[in-house]
Amino acid sequence: MTRGKIKIEEYKTTCMGKIRASCYGLIILNNGMKEEGGLIVMNPVTRELSALPLATLFPRDESYGLGYCKNTGKLKLVQLFRDELNFIGCEILILGDNSWKMVDRPAFGLLGWFGYDPIFAIGAIRWDDNKFWVIPLPKCCGALDRIVEMGGNLGFVDAHEVLNQIDVWILRDLLDGEGWTKEFSINEGIVYGMWALCCSRISSEIIFKDNYGQLYAYDCGLQLMRKVEKNQVKFLYDHHFLLPHVNSLISWKMPVDVVD
Repeated sequence: MTRGKIKIEEYKTTCMGKIRASCYGLIILNNGMKEEGGLIVMNPVTRELSALPLATLFPRDESYGLGYCKNTGKLKLVQLFRDELNFIGCEILILGDNSWKMVDRPAFGLLGWFGYDPIFAIGAIRWDDNKFWVIPLPKCCGALDRIVEMGGNLGFVDAHEVLNQIDVWILRDLLDGEGWTKEFSINEGIVYGMWALCCSRISSEIIFKDNYGQLYAYDCGLQLMRKVEKNQVKFLYDHHFLLPHVNSLISWKMPVDVVD
């Protein structure tokens, strides 16, 4: 995205489905080519793709996250799910393996809705340990507040509807739940009902959306909010979520060496 304009590129493939997760240039999407469903991992740049093994359970609803384990050089896909009896569980698949592994689920009562996609930042969710834990937010979360990944760190975008101001907080160390730092505030160009969708890691822009489906890009360096032109991006306005993506040549068929 440059000066409020989006460059659109289409990756034509016969297995397109809903994108469920993204990490280091790889995307996980639903397998629409098979009746039994399942998932596909794909690198849009190299055109490499593989069907993933079916999960152990077929849940009522689920959420997926893709992360990288530095100790092993492996990519891990986590499925957090709820079954017909409202039981919440978790399975993890190491990309390249043939089966999922059940791991400890979050404590009872922590999750009530799976409507938001998980954020991969600072190596979370603790991929080496396969455990969940609670990190307090810097303040009470409002209806328009969102968590985003910002430059590899965890960001909390706090929208003050009354003050017409947006505060951006950063957490750089997951082991220190009290380590939130307010990086800056946005006071200009704010539209009522605006919330953060995602953050571009390369250009340091936060993408916002308002109640009318209009997109905005805030340049963190220039401290400038721009309206995104709607030319040829109608499909973006029909979706509630955007996922940041960076092109890479990474393959899940060999150990990954990622330099942040």
